[in-house]
Amino acid sequence: EVIPGSIFDVSALVGMAVDKYLLHVPIHRQYLALKNADIHLDRGNMIRVLHRSGCLLEPLYEALRLSVRASKLLTADE
Repeated sequence: EVIPGSIFDVSALVGMAVDKYLLHVPIHRQYLALKNADIHLDRGNMIRVLHRSGCLLEPLYEALRLSVRASKLLTADE
């Protein structure tokens, strides 16, 4: 259970995040697609759970940021 008390498992959270941030599918469109598939979820809950899952990634972000800042050489691949 990624988020205690949530009905969303890891694959649902990752799918929602990939759809929103990689494929640029807004939550309301994801909600409508689920509704059309006869899956009824609260849109507000979808947004809250997506936000909470992002908060769970903060320690990973911080560790990566510190690692990059400690590097002697920084490069970029545009």
